[in-house]
Amino acid sequence: MTDLEHRLRTAMHAAVDAEEASPGELIRQVRRRHRRQTALVATAALAAALAVPAAIGVYSAIAPSSPPPVINKITPKPSSLPSKLSGLPMLAGTEHGLRFLNRSGGWVTDLHALTIIRGLPVPGARPLVFVRVEGGWVASLPVSPACQAADCAGPPRKFYFFADGATRATPVGAGYKAASASHPGAVWLMAYQRSGDDVAGTSARAQLISTAGRPLSRWYRLPAGYLIDRGAGQYLLLSSHDGAHVLWNPRTGQTIRQFADVIGAGPSQVVWTQGCRSCRLQILNLATGDTVTTTIPGSQVATPQPVLSDDGKLMAVRLAHGPVGVLDTGNGKLTVIPGTALSNAAWLEIGWLGGTHRLVIIAGVHADPGATQFGYWQPGQTRLTLAPPSTLSSTELPDVIP
Repeated sequence: MTDLEHRLRTAMHAAVDAEEASPGELIRQVRRRHRRQTALVATAALAAALAVPAAIGVYSAIAPSSPPPVINKITPKPSSLPSKLSGLPMLAGTEHGLRFLNRSGGWVTDLHALTIIRGLPVPGARPLVFVRVEGGWVASLPVSPACQAADCAGPPRKFYFFADGATRATPVGAGYKAASASHPGAVWLMAYQRSGDDVAGTSARAQLISTAGRPLSRWYRLPAGYLIDRGAGQYLLLSSHDGAHVLWNPRTGQTIRQFADVIGAGPSQVVWTQGCRSCRLQILNLATGDTVTTTIPGSQVATPQPVLSDDGKLMAVRLAHGPVGVLDTGNGKLTVIPGTALSNAAWLEIGWLGGTHRLVIIAGVHADPGATQFGYWQPGQTRLTLAPPSTLSSTELPDVIP
């Protein structure tokens, strides 16, 4: 007996006992109730089906506000990667404008000419040290070898500034270290009172000066053991001898914020992680106070260190056992440059050409000094553009970018 027949018989008996309706009318009533129940079941099923995509839509609307998940991608083994860059050949004549620094104090232009920058000290056995500042470079001789091992300040060194492309440098001042300010035309200069001061535990002094050597601020006393990495917004990004980083207000002498692991910094940006292997890069914009979380774990950042463009809008980063990528510091979007993943047999340097968004890449093979390659990439390009072989000798080749 089916369920429907059983319901019909039960209803008929109940109707007869109660003398309320005829058997035919009862059958019609039961069938109507059955059709209504079937319709209700179908409606409930349809509602449940519609609720699933609706819930997915609501979750999708919420999910972007949470950090994206870390995806452990399989990367090629270093031994299986090529030792040379690959890309499109540079058209004849387009190498004009490419400019690199040589540590002996000269510009390498168009990959075949070396122009000496006048006004710089003769480097001798120790090559010059260059620090990128807004609009140009600050050069000096290295710290005294006697103090490199003992971590002492050593005698003050002279610092010189030259603008991008300039062939003459001008004195800026003397001290221990120079760092970029957050705007063009200025540089931070640090100094110690005595040459024997221990840089790991002594407070240095810092002053903002113009690139022509004029003081722009009073002297500030930095926290003991800290030096300026660079100016960041209205603050200073300081780093200690053991790698700790803080954001510091020179006018009040107060620490604004501490960072676990700073990867890079721009004129108003600080790129950092929480310090764990799976912690992703975060970009703090000091002008807006907003933080962008990227999809790149800090453990995937390889040497050389990431480099931010002069305006801080783009950051070039070499991924561990992988290619070079460019990160938009405004939204965290990563653009990977094909043909830039190299094996351990090769070395690679990256940098931005002056104040532009043209990324310059120099690569070579450790065992073959003459196999140096030069290339560049800029937003909108899908491939690296490679320059023709240089006609310079190995001693004249650029080794600072750019």
